[in-house]
Amino acid sequence: MAGAGRGGGGRQAGQVAAGIFLTRVLGYVRERVTAYYLGNGAAADAIRVALRVPNAIRNLLGEGTLSASFIPVYAALNERADKSAARALAGAVAGVAMIAGARWASAAGAVSTPDSYFPIGVWSQPAYTFDKWQSRGINTVINYEPYGGQDSIDVWSNAANAHGFYQVRTPRANPADDLKETRLLAWMHSDEPDIHKTSPTVLTNEYNAWKAVDPNKPILVNFSGGELLNHTTSNTTYQQYMASSNIISNDFYPVTGWGRPDWIDYSKTITDRKTEGMAIKGYSDLSGGKPQWAFIETSAQKLSWIPNGRGVTPSEFRGEVWDSIINGAKGIAYFPQQIGAGFRFASSRRQDSSSVRFSRQSRAAQLLGNLVPALQNRDALVRGSAKPLRIRGSTSSWHRNG
Repeated sequence: MAGAGRGGGGRQAGQVAAGIFLTRVLGYVRERVTAYYLGNGAAADAIRVALRVPNAIRNLLGEGTLSASFIPVYAALNERADKSAARALAGAVAGVAMIAGARWASAAGAVSTPDSYFPIGVWSQPAYTFDKWQSRGINTVINYEPYGGQDSIDVWSNAANAHGFYQVRTPRANPADDLKETRLLAWMHSDEPDIHKTSPTVLTNEYNAWKAVDPNKPILVNFSGGELLNHTTSNTTYQQYMASSNIISNDFYPVTGWGRPDWIDYSKTITDRKTEGMAIKGYSDLSGGKPQWAFIETSAQKLSWIPNGRGVTPSEFRGEVWDSIINGAKGIAYFPQQIGAGFRFASSRRQDSSSVRFSRQSRAAQLLGNLVPALQNRDALVRGSAKPLRIRGSTSSWHRNG
């Protein structure tokens, strides 16, 4: 009888293992089908949110500490001739698990991102350009652009949702009105408080007010990387700013902002370089490891203080993206504006070739970002638990703007 018992237990264990394997395969098929037919739209988000409740129940009953106490008691009651006690216990536990799962799904926030999500954003674009940016591989739009008052924040946000974009922007006048937004990834402070010498108290007050409305919503602040690398804003001030933020981003543009493409030539010694990656590392250290995003310059800004300035080359563009991600960036955003000689939202001499270049680089950035394990879920995006990936021994020479 003992031998028969061991054999039966082995068969049961094999059945459980086969069931787990089958669920993993079906889960993969489900994700592929959802991605193919629904992409990253609102319908896909609804499916992911709906799956949180059964997943939470599975975690509690099958993989959590509840299983260690529930299963032995249930098995003992189920051995009795009268199964009513076992059924009552199962029903009670299932009810508690469903309530807990629903509360967990609600507390986790309405924004649900796929495991493969790596932010590829663009700065301050009007709604009419969203078709173009969608074709260029963008998945996130950053900073509400009213387009001279033509687009209200409702119009802009609805257009972003329709294109399947996530949003990062300042809150509505009443931040509570943003609670209905299912693709609002983060709120953000006003741009570049370091350059504008904004009092840290302003950011502190905003942070406290916004967190009172939605304590789970991350808050982003964007700095000018040149202020850090050139030591024109103190570390103390930066730390005060970053205490009121969950995500840190920066923009540093050696080519079009400083006219110094030599700063991003990696054949030079580190003392002769100033790069986006160096700014990322500096802000990460000052913030205690908070997640970092990087703005990448993609245009000819034509700034008046850069005589005979030029735009970034494709190799510089690729180099900046690579440099940012291997130094720990958990999100990439493009800055395509032309500032001088007549403002343009996106400056490119050849729109068709530019779209191809953007699309290719966006796919490459998405792939590279997902190679870093800690970038594969939103928890890492918010908490910033990943260590930067370092590439040693490289002698390649490239330039980048940003």
